[in-house]
Amino acid sequence: AANEIAVNAFVAGEIRFGDIPLCIETALERVDSEQLSLDAVRAADRAAREAARVFVAQRSTGVQRSV
Repeated sequence: AANEIAVNAFVAGEIRFGDIPLCIETALERVDSEQLSLDAVRAADRAAREAARVFVAQRSTGVQRSV
């Protein structure tokens, strides 16, 4: 989930290529993945996407966008 958000942000010019793994790592650190139920996996997916979006929003300021 975080990878999808990070790659899309890179393609959109919002973050640098080198920020992709850091975005994923940040999301993994912020998401509790101890439970393995389907509901827990879905919740972790949503949380990872949100954590990645927050990371992108924080990083996108000042990134040069390619045309």
